[in-house]
Amino acid sequence: LFLITTVSLTYPPNNMSVPLFNGAVMTIFAREVLEGTVIIGQYRTVVQRTPEWQEPEKQKAGLKAINTAAGWASLVAVILIICVAVPLGLLSRDFDERVGDIIEGVSKVVAAFCILQLSLKMPKFLGLYASKKGKDGVQIGLTLKSIRFNVAWNIWREVAEIGVFLIPFFLEGEKAKAIPLSGLAGIVVGGILG
Repeated sequence: LFLITTVSLTYPPNNMSVPLFNGAVMTIFAREVLEGTVIIGQYRTVVQRTPEWQEPEKQKAGLKAINTAAGWASLVAVILIICVAVPLGLLSRDFDERVGDIIEGVSKVVAAFCILQLSLKMPKFLGLYASKKGKDGVQIGLTLKSIRFNVAWNIWREVAEIGVFLIPFFLEGEKAKAIPLSGLAGIVVGGILG
């Protein structure tokens, strides 16, 4: 996964190489989709296993609240990303390359920190060491309102992080062309792993 960096395909046929796939972009999408699926899965598990949610109608309402909150939060975050990406792409046409390099470097440091954070979370998620929440990881006292807020906030944050990590790609028009295909590949990888 991390060995894939950039695949350049020639398009249009005038020998101008346009990168249509970028491993870094795929990894950004895969990481955030994986975290999103873990968050949704944890809340679904709580609703399905907690005694207070065993009534069929209440459980159905809880699962619907999780899915609805995740969907709306994702949509709002994608709209926000588009609202940031379009002006950045347009305003960066006469951009100083040195400033772009600094922004890209800071973005890579932030991305490395997030990968570290994921590396620390995965052993806990896989059950390799105990959670501070208790032996079954269930938090007591979840309401529909708290589920909606927590799922929406966490999913919005994960999707919005994609936009933050893509800022260097928005600033360089050529690199942005790799986002659709790489993003789709990352969503597939993250969805399969999650």
